[in-house]
Amino acid sequence: GYLILTFFKGALNKFEGPYTSTKHHVAFRAEKSGEHLLRAIKKLKNDIGDTSFSEIILTAVSASLYNQFQKHYHRVPKSVSLAIIATRDLKPMNVNGVPKLRNQFGFVNLEIPIKTGSSSLLHRMDLLKKNSRNLMKSPELLIRNYISFNLLQLIPVPVIKVLFPLKNIWGCISNLPEFPKIVLFNGYEVEDAYFFTIQRDQMTTGFSLISYDSRIHLGFIADVASVASKEDCDEIVNDVFKNIDLLKLEVEK
Repeated sequence: GYLILTFFKGALNKFEGPYTSTKHHVAFRAEKSGEHLLRAIKKLKNDIGDTSFSEIILTAVSASLYNQFQKHYHRVPKSVSLAIIATRDLKPMNVNGVPKLRNQFGFVNLEIPIKTGSSSLLHRMDLLKKNSRNLMKSPELLIRNYISFNLLQLIPVPVIKVLFPLKNIWGCISNLPEFPKIVLFNGYEVEDAYFFTIQRDQMTTGFSLISYDSRIHLGFIADVASVASKEDCDEIVNDVFKNIDLLKLEVEK
C-alpha cells in the first residue's frame, strides 16, 4: 500500500497537496434511467434563480470533497484550488451530427469551499458563487485566457511544463455542454460517453462532466497520491450524484 502524507502550508485555509505519482484510479457513472438528474439540475437553476448549471455541479462536487477530506484527513481545509477548464468557442459543437471539440481551451483557478461550518448545501453554494463571480470579474481570467488561446499554441509542450508548473492546484474540472446521442456505423449508438483530464505536478485529480443523451455522465480520475483507493474514487463520484438530490430536497423545503 501507500503511506499518503499530506500537509497544510500555513493556515488551514491554504491546502497544498502532493505531487503526482503517475499511478491513477478512474471512476465514472452515468445518470440511471428514472433518476432525471439533468432535469432536476435545470429545475434547480430555475427554482433557486440566481445560479447557473455549473455552480450547481460545483456545489455537489464541493460537498463530495468535504466528505472525503473529513474521512481521510486529520484536518479539513477551508478550500482547495481547482482549475476550471473553459473552451474558447463552443460553436459549432456538432459537425455533420457528430460532436466535435476544438483543441482551444484554457483554465482559471477557483477556490472551492470545503469546510463551510454548515451542513446546508445552499450555504455552500453561496460561498462558491462569491468566489466564482469575483473571479469572473478579475483581470486574471482575461490574462489566462489570452495566454492559453494565443501564446501556448506557439510553445512546445516540454517548455510549457517548465514555464507553467501546476502548483497549489489540487485538481481540475471540466463541464461540456449538452449534446445528443452519437450514431456510428450501421446505426450503432454510443450509449455512454466519458472523458478524463490529465494530471501533472500537484494537479492530481480531475472531474469531467458531460450532459450526453439527456443524462449526466461524470468521470473522475485521481492519482493515488491524493486518493488512495478505487473505492474512494467511486464514493466521490456517487456522492456528487447524491448531493444533487440533497440540494433538491433542501430547496423544496
